[in-house]
Amino acid sequence: IAGFSHVVDSLSAIKYAKVKTIRDEEGLVTDYEIEGDFPRYGNDDDRADEIAVWLLRTFIEKIKKHHTYRHSEPTTSILTITSNVVYGKATGAMPDGREAWTPLSPGANPSYGAEQNGLLASLNSLTKLPYEWALDGISNTQTINPDALGHSESERIRNLVQVLDGYFDQGAHHLNVNVFGKEKLLDAMEHPEKEEYAKLLAKRAELAVKIIKILVCAALTVFAGLVVYAITVYALKADITENGNLVVGFIVFMACIAVLVLAVFAVIAYAYYNLNKLKKLK
Repeated sequence: IAGFSHVVDSLSAIKYAKVKTIRDEEGLVTDYEIEGDFPRYGNDDDRADEIAVWLLRTFIEKIKKHHTYRHSEPTTSILTITSNVVYGKATGAMPDGREAWTPLSPGANPSYGAEQNGLLASLNSLTKLPYEWALDGISNTQTINPDALGHSESERIRNLVQVLDGYFDQGAHHLNVNVFGKEKLLDAMEHPEKEEYAKLLAKRAELAVKIIKILVCAALTVFAGLVVYAITVYALKADITENGNLVVGFIVFMACIAVLVLAVFAVIAYAYYNLNKLKKLK
């Protein structure tokens, strides 16, 4: 299920507020006007959370009505990780206030900005989703500022352990916790050589790579390409030279060099693009 929290909040808006559709000249809905407040999923509010439970149950029940390959057990999941961004680019505006073509909230996370009652309330909302209705997984990712957990490292560890214990004691399935402040991330970008950042993980959803190794991997990729192309060029040139056609050999050699140059520029452009996106955090 993609956009789970947006659907829940949209249904909540329709139920508890006034939602008016805005149509274009062809009669297609392009946006919504919302009057009044409505409960949002992620605040430990049963009015919204019951809609979430109903949505998950209804979804899996409809799936179970269809034949499955080799009579396998139908399952579902709420764990869109990076695909929620792609899906959002193809999804129009929604009654919860989400703008058209913007990323959907990942996994079972509440909608962006919907959480108003803190971390514990957000976690409590997710624990109400029965895992047996989503056996392929219910993903939840939380980013916490270290100061919100306590003043010392021991206090932060103790408080986080208590939060995790309470969360999973209620039957929760998954929690991905990122504990860092914006300043620490920016400093790691500026000074990746610091020993304290040697094991820092640059995370994109659940895919993690060591931040210092990002450019190293790119360099190794280019180097491997150089070796492959060099061997290919040498073999081609040797074969062509034996046949006396040096002009063709030179053209093949220069073509391979051009491909390598383009590959290097592509890696540089990709790294520059992503670093610029991160620097916008400033």
